[in-house]
Amino acid sequence: MPLGRCLVIGCGTSGGKQFRFPRTVRALEWKKFCQNPKLDSVHYTKLHDRFHICPKHFEEKCYTYPTSGKLLRNALPTLFPPSLPKEAHLESVLEVDQFSPRSPSPEYCVIVWLTYYEWVYDIINGEADQDRIVFQCPCKDDKNGFLMIRDRGWDGENINTLHLVALPYRPGLLTIRDLRASHLPLLRNIYTIGKEVVEEKYGIPGSQLRIFLQYLPSFYHLNVHFTMVDEEIYGMVGKIRRYNSRLMI
Repeated sequence: MPLGRCLVIGCGTSGGKQFRFPRTVRALEWKKFCQNPKLDSVHYTKLHDRFHICPKHFEEKCYTYPTSGKLLRNALPTLFPPSLPKEAHLESVLEVDQFSPRSPSPEYCVIVWLTYYEWVYDIINGEADQDRIVFQCPCKDDKNGFLMIRDRGWDGENINTLHLVALPYRPGLLTIRDLRASHLPLLRNIYTIGKEVVEEKYGIPGSQLRIFLQYLPSFYHLNVHFTMVDEEIYGMVGKIRRYNSRLMI
């Protein structure tokens, strides 16, 4: 059984035992179970060569015998069906203009979010990494609200390598390309309050900060970075390319 990533939406199990799609028309049943838009344009005869489903989606009766690890010819996945993302985010993602070359397709956004980025909402919803939060707006229903966390690469002590990341509460903002004039209050909030938080907590004035957005981003939820203006980061050296924080707005 080959290594790969399980194609069932919401699973994403990687490595270990994986089952190739059948070579026969039965592959259509596997494809239907996955509910993965990535497979929509793939003919069932091509699924066997490229895609896999992990063992946890198959009942015991699907195996030649319980400990064999070998599926019967007529085996179909039925366990742990595809899970949906948090509804608010899914609805917002599907509103992305699919005809705009500036935005990822809705299908791509859903796949990426489901497979990799639910951790962002775990932080926002208070379910993970709460020790990394340095500031959060009190009302999570505020469309201009956000929280700030320590980047995983910063130890929280060495001010010279300071790196904070602001995450808006508003769902559906995936990258800088999704920003419109209506989002200016949110950006101004992050810019103004973010500088105040950094100065209050770490004694660093706004004039010493580089405040920026990445594109392409490291993950698909809008995030604004706060670093020291002279700190080398992402291959850029501040002494060579100095960014005035006002350029963000």
